[in-house]
Amino acid sequence: MNTPLISVVMPVHNGQNYLADAIDSILMQTHRNLELIIVDDGSSDATSGILLDYVRRDAKIQVITIPHRKGQGHAVNAGVKAAQGEWIARMDADDIAHPQRLVRQWQTMEALGLDACGSWAQCFGQSDRLISPVKGQDAMRYELLFTCPLLGGTTLLRGVTARTHLYDERSFMEDYELCMRLVRTQRIGNIAEILLYYRIHSQQSTQRRRAIIRIYQQQWAQRYFKILFPRAPTADQDLFMEVLKRSPTLQTPEGMAAAEDLSARYFQTTDEEAQERLSKRWLKLRPMQV
Repeated sequence: MNTPLISVVMPVHNGQNYLADAIDSILMQTHRNLELIIVDDGSSDATSGILLDYVRRDAKIQVITIPHRKGQGHAVNAGVKAAQGEWIARMDADDIAHPQRLVRQWQTMEALGLDACGSWAQCFGQSDRLISPVKGQDAMRYELLFTCPLLGGTTLLRGVTARTHLYDERSFMEDYELCMRLVRTQRIGNIAEILLYYRIHSQQSTQRRRAIIRIYQQQWAQRYFKILFPRAPTADQDLFMEVLKRSPTLQTPEGMAAAEDLSARYFQTTDEEAQERLSKRWLKLRPMQV
């Protein structure tokens, strides 16, 4: 089987501390037919010098420079538009890819006919948590009510899917918003293997903005509840938000009964993986667990 060209798109902003590790992990992939498109999103540190050195050494690397920062969504979209590959992968500039990440994802997607695929990720640095999103599409549909089940930096997409599903550059939660579109129109899934090492550090945007991210995530979950259950009355939509926020108003026996009734009416599925994850999610959110 001929190996296809995979384009890896890596946005970076002031990534001098960890950029080399991320680049090296892509250049050491066992899948050799690749191009690495690095989009420098208005960096003011030593990032540009590091990129110049790599470009001189490896013809696989292409650098796109955005003079003034436009944000991750814009940077990724610029890379996707420049990509020549039949497949397009996302990679963050502070993470490390497993050497077999690309080949394992490509082979799995070909075998299952997937349009987009993520994987598990092992945190390192300031955390050693395992990020283990659900695998199947049915489970992912429900998981979106609580979190994004497709970790942006682990994704590989068919080129046609990536080019017709660009990031919404206006969105604060671009990965969440993109996954909401993909899960409804494309064939997606996750590989239950650690194919990415996800660095946790104090300079990370997600660490600095955790409180506001939680608020936006709840807002996106509310939007998705309306999409998933378009006939749900406003009262049920509001109750779902109260559960997500672990509202003190649900601490009463009546409140708990209402929350359990909501779960029974909306979160029933024959998919075993979805059932298992929904049970775990709901146990964490039950009012008495606050």
